[in-house]
Amino acid sequence: MLRSLCLVCWLALVAPAAAQSPLTGTWQQEDGTARLEVAATGAPFQGVLVWTRDPQAPVKPGLRIWRDLRPTPAGWQGEVYAPKRDAVYPATFRLRDDGRLEMSVKVGLFTQTQVWTRVP
Repeated sequence: MLRSLCLVCWLALVAPAAAQSPLTGTWQQEDGTARLEVAATGAPFQGVLVWTRDPQAPVKPGLRIWRDLRPTPAGWQGEVYAPKRDAVYPATFRLRDDGRLEMSVKVGLFTQTQVWTRVP
């Protein structure tokens, strides 16, 4: 009985912390063409496509674009799926001081950076 009570108390303390991660929410690509949702499912986080401006785009809502994002001292580290190339690349994410999310994707010797904005 005491163990069950301790487990319930521990879950009550830990679950809200995962739900309040600064990574959770809906993020819009800087050019406004796509939105991804990061749900409060705990680590690793996943970014799922929820909207695209182009209804004829080869990607459809529900596709996991950001994959296996795990916390690091500087933000998060994971992978990004690039549908146009049908490839997965390593990526880092960090929350900027202005509240936007900076994503840096390493493709070979080059790194491409995008900034995502949280939307309601």
